[in-house]
Amino acid sequence: MPKLEETTIDIKKLLHSELFENLTERNVRIILERLPYCIERYEREKMIAAQGSKLYKIGIVLEGSIVASKLYVDGRIIQNSHYGPNDVFGIIIASSRTQILPYMYTAEQDSVILWFDWKTLKEVDFSKIPMTIHNTLLDNIFASIANDAIRTDVKAEVRGQRTVREKILRFLNEMAEKKGSNTFTLDMTQPKFAEYLCVTRPTLNIELVKLREDGIIDYHKKVYTIK
Repeated sequence: MPKLEETTIDIKKLLHSELFENLTERNVRIILERLPYCIERYEREKMIAAQGSKLYKIGIVLEGSIVASKLYVDGRIIQNSHYGPNDVFGIIIASSRTQILPYMYTAEQDSVILWFDWKTLKEVDFSKIPMTIHNTLLDNIFASIANDAIRTDVKAEVRGQRTVREKILRFLNEMAEKKGSNTFTLDMTQPKFAEYLCVTRPTLNIELVKLREDGIIDYHKKVYTIK
């Protein structure tokens, strides 16, 4: 296990991860001193985990961003999820009985991932730390599993909308709610945005322009505003 002081982990930033919600910087340091972990760097477009492989680890994005995409038999690759800094990923798969990935994880840009082994996470001895820290971490783990399931439901709901306009608005409203503001930065490129909605990039561009002309949204590059 790498020593905390020898890594590039920014504990203050890590506090924004749902896995360490409601914990202090000192609490997180105590956890990391007792919980085996590893940090790995991935270059842009590098495969992190292949579709059909086993995933027994939980990841937290420290830097960069990654995408979960599904490869279909006809050669199509459809993006399922997007994860940016402090996002937790892989927790539903790692905690499942089979631990088999139904999609692949790829680095969207140069990324740094903090990994925890799921089995070790369950079996680690927390007897030497306050029970409140242990209980909060367990609560966060269960909440993260539930949140990942909810995100999957939202994705299905977005893609299930009848028109491209409805898909865009459903997704942007979901992002605004998540960010807590009607103006927010979308943590994905426009091609990835189109892929997430299962539409072509030209179709997305046309509909975004119409929405802006109708005064419903405004956007510049990755910054969107719902009016």
